Amino acid sequence: MPSCWRRRTVAPDLLGQLMAAKSAAALEAPVEVVEQPPLSDEQIAERRERVDRILTAVLEQPDAGFQAIGVLYQEFGVRCRIEGLAAAVPDLSEFRRMLTRARAGLGAADVANSDEWQDVMLRASILPEEMQGVFLMIARAAKEGWPCPSDAALARAYGSRSLRRARRLLTYIEEQGLIVCQLDGAGRRIVTLVELAWATAPGDPDADETPLEACSDVLHDLTARAGRSAAGSGRWNAFSVGLRRRRVRRNLLASAVDGCGGTNLSRGLF
Repeated sequence: MPSCWRRRTVAPDLLGQLMAAKSAAALEAPVEVVEQPPLSDEQIAERRERVDRILTAVLEQPDAGFQAIGVLYQEFGVRCRIEGLAAAVPDLSEFRRMLTRARAGLGAADVANSDEWQDVMLRASILPEEMQGVFLMIARAAKEGWPCPSDAALARAYGSRSLRRARRLLTYIEEQGLIVCQLDGAGRRIVTLVELAWATAPGDPDADETPLEACSDVLHDLTARAGRSAAGSGRWNAFSVGLRRRRVRRNLLASAVDGCGGTNLSRGLF
């Protein structure tokens, strides 16, 4: 048989065999899992505060109240990763609950550390998810004694610009037995939470949107100004005493006039 007819033997693919053996060894090798040490209570609280601050910053954007939840969730996740909090990014359902609390000005710690707020959250759970933020906003204003949020503020918490829709939301929540709405003599709205005895101060429903914190900020600013004025001039106490004395004299005189049948006269004087 000629040598050219002899059957050739194919040399083995050594490189392929080496790669296959390496892949098999990698699959069989145990994967080492690096266990992270558990976080302390202080670290958990600190991370929760940082996450709340990030969410607040997201909601402070001009059109955040009218953006889709998916857009807000994406922005929130990016900011968390920038801050090194990628592990703290919640899933979408948990983010919805965080968003509901944040729109009412509540943090996770506020709810977790208060039995009253946990009760309020339980009451809110009977409402559709998109309405819970409106109820929590009213509840916070009622607990703090702030004026009732306007229709514009309630509409923004709902993610809408429709004032008529905000009024329908209040009606629906009242029909569920959670709140009682009433108007005072000046047409200002007062909302009381059923069974909790929390009531808002009278608020103009047609007022422009004002953050809830502005109420306490204005009061704090006025108090600080009065304190600085008293410390600088030294006449604050004397002024307060004189004002109280004038009020007492005015009330005594008004009572005397009214007792003589001169109610209209006392109104004209004072």
